[in-house]
Amino acid sequence: MNEYAFELFESGSAARVRSSAAPQRRAEEREKPQLKKVDPKSVEVKKQEERSSNLRIGRMILLAAVIFCVIFCQISAGAERYELIRQIAEVEAEIEVAKSENVRLNTELNAKMSINRIETYAEQVLGMKKIENYQVECVDRSQGDRVLYYTSLSR
Repeated sequence: MNEYAFELFESGSAARVRSSAAPQRRAEEREKPQLKKVDPKSVEVKKQEERSSNLRIGRMILLAAVIFCVIFCQISAGAERYELIRQIAEVEAEIEVAKSENVRLNTELNAKMSINRIETYAEQVLGMKKIENYQVECVDRSQGDRVLYYTSLSR
């Protein structure tokens, strides 16, 4: 016959008895490691996936390095281009200064080399006078070139 402990169901009861069968099963389940059956093909598949993943990561790193190098080269070329443009601008500015100096010097030269100024300088400073028509001698060169030497008898 079955005996029942009805006192456990009473509301004011201090002593309660619990069944120890359930906790023992739980402890047994915890102690036993769960073993999984491993398929050798799945291990190979995982290794291949890992290799494939490593190859993808390697390719991504290589691609990032190539992109970095290309960007670095573009920046470097831009810096060189900027420096050359700056140097060209400096040389063009120097050319403009030289051109304006040339204009100034040509104007000054023309002012100093004018005919009136030369005549004034020759007459006033050097004491020269304009040539008169009777002082002009013409040479006939129609008969060709020849040179005549005259010797003087009196020494």
